[in-house]
Amino acid sequence: MNKSWMNLPHRFSQGYIAGVNAFIEFSCQHNLDKDTILCPCQNCMNTSQKTVNEIRTHLVLYGIQISYKKWVFHGEQVDLYTDQVGEPIDDEDNDDFDGLDMIQDLLGDIHRGTVGIQQQEDQLSSGNIGAQSNEEVNRFDRLLTSAQHELYPGCKSHSRLSFLLKLVHLKDLNHWSNISFEMLLKLMEVLQAGDSLPGTYYEAKKMLRDLGLGYESIHACVNDCVLFWKELEGNDECPVCKESRYKEHNRENKRVPRKVLRYFPLIPRLQRLYMNKEIASDLRYHSDKRIVQDNVLRHPSDGEAWKDLDKRYPWLEQEPRHLRLGLATLATDGFNLFGIMSSSYSVWPIIIVVYNLPPWKSMKEPFMLMPLLIPGKKSPGRDIDVYLRPLIEELKLLFNIGVVTYDASKGDTFNMHAVVLWTINDLSALGALFGYATMGYKACPMDDTYSQPLRSKIGFLGHRRYLPIHHRWRKSKNFNGKNEEALKPKLLSGNQILKLLQQLDHLQGFKYGKHAGNKKRKASQKNMEIPGKNFSKQSILFELPY
Repeated sequence: MNKSWMNLPHRFSQGYIAGVNAFIEFSCQHNLDKDTILCPCQNCMNTSQKTVNEIRTHLVLYGIQISYKKWVFHGEQVDLYTDQVGEPIDDEDNDDFDGLDMIQDLLGDIHRGTVGIQQQEDQLSSGNIGAQSNEEVNRFDRLLTSAQHELYPGCKSHSRLSFLLKLVHLKDLNHWSNISFEMLLKLMEVLQAGDSLPGTYYEAKKMLRDLGLGYESIHACVNDCVLFWKELEGNDECPVCKESRYKEHNRENKRVPRKVLRYFPLIPRLQRLYMNKEIASDLRYHSDKRIVQDNVLRHPSDGEAWKDLDKRYPWLEQEPRHLRLGLATLATDGFNLFGIMSSSYSVWPIIIVVYNLPPWKSMKEPFMLMPLLIPGKKSPGRDIDVYLRPLIEELKLLFNIGVVTYDASKGDTFNMHAVVLWTINDLSALGALFGYATMGYKACPMDDTYSQPLRSKIGFLGHRRYLPIHHRWRKSKNFNGKNEEALKPKLLSGNQILKLLQQLDHLQGFKYGKHAGNKKRKASQKNMEIPGKNFSKQSILFELPY
């Protein structure tokens, strides 16, 4: 397409106006489903949406942004790899390596899925409009420059970015140390490629950082009372236990926090899944490829929880790209970060599983997301809700409002929603997450737990209640010398449990934290007979609107 009109000095000339009309026609052809598009005039600079007539007026009055040579915000595809005379690189020379194609697709999807979406999100926020979008554009420009930089003069199989990405991947696969990686980089200096590669592993990570998603460090109270986040971000001490936020003895006078939560935002990671064409297609597996057969459970979408949620919220079923998630907690065992048995330091990860994927992929490591890494060395226990707060806020947003997401498999954007179907944990982690004592006379979360005190232990009976009413084992006295006539206990729904918790007075004054003034209350066996008395808190998961 001829773009020479962009440099014409007279904006009222026939050539300039004809170029403006051609630009608007091109933009409308690639944005048929939109009433407004981004205005590229020198005032707006692709930071605000305008109608077609408004854009035509702006371009004539103010002129088009001269540096906007690639109309990427208006439908033009990014051609990342061209030779010195501007012709595309011949693929016949690259049959044995698809790294450039991979990088080209990756950067193209990142550009359409991150930069373009950010422009839409700017309309929803007030204040510093365009600041975040300009940052995203600069980030993409750095990646684009690195992707176009030849590894050495005349190299058509690798760019600096593709080679470095492959090298770091090999380091991870083969468990190279940082020193060995830097020795390899130093050896590269004898080759022509040495000049374009970084000299240290730190510089390599810095170069690839724009491809990543990053994380946030949120300071926490040393007693697990609160997070120094949002309204408490400026506090220097815990408002509950009055403990200092920072370490007191520090020779360098640096404000070192005593406890830090690593928070990996969930939303951009879910959006990144849709930036890969193959993964984006797999996320519709339950709708497009699943074989449905009565009474056969092949996929979580065949289960009752998935179907019940679709009945209550029909709009979830109408868009198969909405995500169903599982939340896994390790609130008791933890994870030894350094792999040393003698080390007393552990961390407690929170894992998110995406169930839209095919069954053979959903539980694989690449698709298990870790939004939270809770610091040790003691288990958070029932105070795990304090650390779940940032994740819960994201989950509320994903259900109530959704986020604009680019789907690389279809080449369009949609408003993505996500819901948590269930939690994944063992019995002890279940007790920590929901505040239910999974030990003692009422250890089973089911109603009417049969328990019998024995010498220094507690025995649990009543298993025969789950047998059919006329089963012969119900009349056998070989188990405990008695017949079993009780029926199977009723399974309470989430709403029934929530109503029960709201009626319990002893939960109203619950406070988080392990400080001396918040001692655990002991409950007698008599009090345990009262329904709901075995709960010590109302889980933060009940804040989710579904």
